[in-house]
Amino acid sequence: MKRPMFYGIIVLLVGFITVAWASIPRMVATWTPNVEPDVVGYNLYMTTNLSNFCLDGLTTGQIKLRMNEWKDQGLLIQQIGGREVDTFNIDVPLEGTIYHFAIAALDGSNQESIPALVSSKSGDYPPSTPLDFSVVAE
Repeated sequence: MKRPMFYGIIVLLVGFITVAWASIPRMVATWTPNVEPDVVGYNLYMTTNLSNFCLDGLTTGQIKLRMNEWKDQGLLIQQIGGREVDTFNIDVPLEGTIYHFAIAALDGSNQESIPALVSSKSGDYPPSTPLDFSVVAE
């Protein structure tokens, strides 16, 4: 039985994408979950420009405005659902780059807490092992 040509193309594309993903540096964010009962998740932000996350001397209201600017600038990389979640894997595009992260708890009314901030350099670890590798006879 002859296979349709598009089947081979899909297999090649999936194989290429899998290999490409395996080479992207990965970082892991961890935090202590917020115990407030109205928390529904977290907003995770990322930038390579530390000045984006400079909050020194700002009032709570000014920090909230700055966080809205982060969203407008595309710095919100993930909305993480679940109050008890405490880990998130982050694929970063450039190895050896210093990334700055902020995380804020989010409640059911879409209000955010004041963010926690941290900086980390990607590429400090060897690449992860490729997953789902197989070779089969046809």
